Amino acid sequence: MDVTESLEADWIQIRAILKAQVKRFEEGQKVVIPGLDTETLTAEAKGHAHRWIAECEKIILTYATKNR
Repeated sequence: MDVTESLEADWIQIRAILKAQVKRFEEGQKVVIPGLDTETLTAEAKGHAHRWIAECEKIILTYATKNR
């Protein structure tokens, strides 16, 4: 496996982790930090995860395109 393939595999793994987090939020898990609004924190975390998944997909596509 060359460096580009390794980087692509890393980003695929990161995307999978983020998707798992989104799934947990959708199943009802919440982000809890004492003194802060749980619903707002959870919504923000879910939104961040969705944006980061989109960014991961762009990076993966870039590596995949350059590797072929």
